[in-house]
Formats: sequence, C-alpha cells, structure tokens
Amino acid sequence: MSLMESYRFINSEEYRKATAEHKRDMMWQAIVATPYNLLPPNTFNAPILFSYIKTMWKPWLKATFSDHNTTLVNDVRPPRTKSFSAYGVVGKVKFVVEESHGFTGFFETGGIGITRLTIVMDTRWYMPGMSIKFFVDHKPNESLMLGPSLDPQNPNRDYFAYAHTNRMPVPRRLPFGPVWGSGMADMWMGPISHPLENELDNLAITNQKGEEITPYKAPYQIFLEATPEAHIHSDSEEDFRMELGRIQTGTVILKVMIKPTKDTPRVYMGYIQTESELITSQFADRVFAQRHRTLVHKRRP
Repeated sequence: MSLMESYRFINSEEYRKATAEHKRDMMWQAIVATPYNLLPPNTFNAPILFSYIKTMWKPWLKATFSDHNTTLVNDVRPPRTKSFSAYGVVGKVKFVVEESHGFTGFFETGGIGITRLTIVMDTRWYMPGMSIKFFVDHKPNESLMLGPSLDPQNPNRDYFAYAHTNRMPVPRRLPFGPVWGSGMADMWMGPISHPLENELDNLAITNQKGEEITPYKAPYQIFLEATPEAHIHSDSEEDFRMELGRIQTGTVILKVMIKPTKDTPRVYMGYIQTESELITSQFADRVFAQRHRTLVHKRRP
C-alpha cells in the first residue's frame, strides 16, 4: 500500500461511519502496510527545515487544529513531513479506568486507542512527546496530546523519565525558552491554540460508544507515569524507536494519575496497556494526524 493509497483508505466514508473497533483495525492495517525499507535517522534535515518554514504560514498551521479541514476524516492528512515530531513509533493501546472519581466520558469508561511516541525536533535535544487517539463509534475520534516539558532532558535518554502531562511548564532553555521569553509563542500560536495546555473536556463529553454526556466533568490535569517495564536506560545511546520497540504486547506501560482541580493532589485513575508492539511506519510518520485542540473547542456534528 502506498502512502496515498493508505491516506485514501482512511479518508473514506467507510472509515468515518465505522465502529471504534473497526476504525482502529483499519488504521492499524494502514500502519503495518507501510513499513520503512530503511529507518530514517531522527535528525534535522532539509524536509524538516521546509516544514518549519511552512508553519510560519498561518493557513498551513491552522490545518493541524481545524475541525473542518479539507478531508472527510481528521485522523489523516495528505503525506507530508511533520514539523516537530517527524519520526516515532506507534502502537495499539487501551485505557483502563479503575477509579473514575466522578469524572465522565472516557474518564469513566476507558477506551481503545493508538498511541504515537516521538521526539520533538531531534534527539540532540531529547524532548519526548506523545499522543493517544481514542476511537469513537460512528463519530469523529478524540485526541490526547502530552509531554513532560519543552525543555530538553539531556543527558537523560530515558524516554519516560518524567511524567507526560496535558499541562506543561513554560520552557526556560534552548530551543524553545527564548520563544516563550520573547513573547513570540503567544503571537505565533496564541490566536489558534495554547501550545503548553490542552484541556480534557473533549474526553469527558463523550465515550467510545459516541454517547453525548451532559453534564460532563473533566479533570484539570492528567499525568502518565511510566511503569518499570517502560523505562529505558538513562545513558542509552540506542535509537529510542528500537528501545521502545522491545516493549511486549500486553505490557502495562503507564499509570494514569489525575489532578481533579488545580489545587488538589494527584490521585490514581487507571493505566495504559499495549495491545500491540510499538512499531515504525511511514503512514504513522507522514499521514497519521492528531487533531490538536483549538482555544475554544467546539463539538463537531
């Protein structure tokens, strides 16, 4: 399957109207059908530079956040080089809730998804970032975007050394510290989305069955904390994609903790478990898309 064929396969009425299980099966089919013949190095290159330049053009940048872009399905975009997370691994996961704490939607029922684990920019900086796409019956899927920080964690090369969260601290060091310190981030991204904070209401207002929940209740903050099985040696020189690829199917990799409100302590909610190996894929790196949150999130019909 070529990348354009995989794009059309997902960008279809069949996929859009399918159950959550069937949509994930179709997505996984496209992922495994587009392997790399030779794994590209996770380093800065000319295509990534060009993609950076394109993000200066607001219409291109807004396509990442739009609820109504030019495709039938917001889970894919035509093949392109991603600007800040060009290469990574992808795998099937499930979110199991053991303590809902009165929260609704996916925070009450859990759900199935596909996660993508990447390094922001390249491994010289070593800034992990991850996302989970949660699948919904017959309706648009929902995304969760997380990271520990936009400050590099070098020399620590343990991908899960720090908890991934939806609310990251303001970066202080290169490469992104000066962008925030100068106010450039607010001018560039401010009108579209807050880059460091992702609200969780989209996961509280619906669930895998596509039920609309009113009233809904979402936690203020989520933390995904690695289990011992997910950690990488902090001084590893191996490609993080190879390291993560050794995690076995059925492994509980992340403990889900939440802060119900800004001023309350973390409490345990559940866990994330793999339902496949974590693999590399051209489709995942170039076609797969996560719909970032806009500042004012409006539910799509």
